[in-house]
Amino acid sequence: MLCYFDDCNNVNLSYIEQINNVRTLQELKESLLKSDFTPVYSDSYDSPGIYLIEVSKIPSLWCAKISKPSSNILLDIRSKVISAVKNKKLRIVILSIVEGDNFTKEDFDGFLHLHNTVKLLRLPKHGLLIISGNLNARQQYADWCNQHNQDELIEFQEGIEWDGKTSNNSVHLTQPVTIKDHCLPFNSLNRAHRNHRTEHLYFLAENKLQGLVSGGAWFSTHSIDTPIYQTVEYNHYKSVLTANYPKTVDVADLVNQVPNLINNLEIYENSQLTVVTESHFNQTGGLFITEKTFRPLLVGHPFVILGQSGTLRKLRSWGFITDFAGLDQSYDDIADDSDRFLQFHQSLRNWCVQDPEIRRTAIYKWNNTIKHNFYHYKTLDFKKIMFDRVIDSTESYFIKDF
Repeated sequence: MLCYFDDCNNVNLSYIEQINNVRTLQELKESLLKSDFTPVYSDSYDSPGIYLIEVSKIPSLWCAKISKPSSNILLDIRSKVISAVKNKKLRIVILSIVEGDNFTKEDFDGFLHLHNTVKLLRLPKHGLLIISGNLNARQQYADWCNQHNQDELIEFQEGIEWDGKTSNNSVHLTQPVTIKDHCLPFNSLNRAHRNHRTEHLYFLAENKLQGLVSGGAWFSTHSIDTPIYQTVEYNHYKSVLTANYPKTVDVADLVNQVPNLINNLEIYENSQLTVVTESHFNQTGGLFITEKTFRPLLVGHPFVILGQSGTLRKLRSWGFITDFAGLDQSYDDIADDSDRFLQFHQSLRNWCVQDPEIRRTAIYKWNNTIKHNFYHYKTLDFKKIMFDRVIDSTESYFIKDF
């Protein structure tokens, strides 16, 4: 499959800041060449192929011109490329996996903007393929089309950017870390400000749940918002947080160390369970999974995930096992954010208050599940899977008569 670029030095549309700053052409080619792509530097689209554009911002900043920093990427594409797409010599592929926000919000409808632009440019059906970090975008777009009585003009696929495989030496582990027999019930590493993380930190402190915890470093730069998911008197909430945080057990220098590349193996050896607090928690209907979820899989550690509904379900669809016997993970199926938050923390509390010997025995019972996840993770190359799907879909697109 051919992948066309305007020149041999830059990615397509490199004059746009949010495109130029994602990655170099060489870095992009390294991912493409894992699949059966051949880079071509030409604007003579004699053989069918794709025209790849990678964006780095949330949808409202690239699929509609609604404010100064935003752009409608489709309208920035050269007319010669658009003509080739109309003649079914080329297919536009937008890679949007760095961020995974919803395409629709209360004050913005990205699906509508994209849909109308495809019509305006008179692109053929599925002449535009969008690979989204929002793993539910395909279903959301189908629902949007059904709701608005529209034909599905755009194809959506899922893509993973933050797969954890650029982390430090833990990627070279040949077997799961060894969890010490008598160690703390959990670790919880909260490195950047998110409201649900602040409420999580409050729950840990208020319920005196002892673990290896990082968090609260942002209190010096962010105000402590009123809690959303728990009914708590604000002054008490704030006083508990400021009395117990910040805490740092993993990254001592947040300025000079890149947190998402740091894996301190001693943390996993000295804790029985990883509490993942994902980047996104609400955004009901969306699903964005980052390296935070993959980190315990990378080192071979049991986990629970405070994230969007369906996160564990998605991991299972990729072949991972998320059922750790005796640990209630029913929270994953709860759509309501507040209910899911409370059910998650009840499950965590139940784990922590158990007799230490029961927890220790559980770790041994989970051994096969931990090993399965650890070794299965090593077999997956999310970018190759993503681009292989692009090839399969595009080959079908060029022979299909819509």
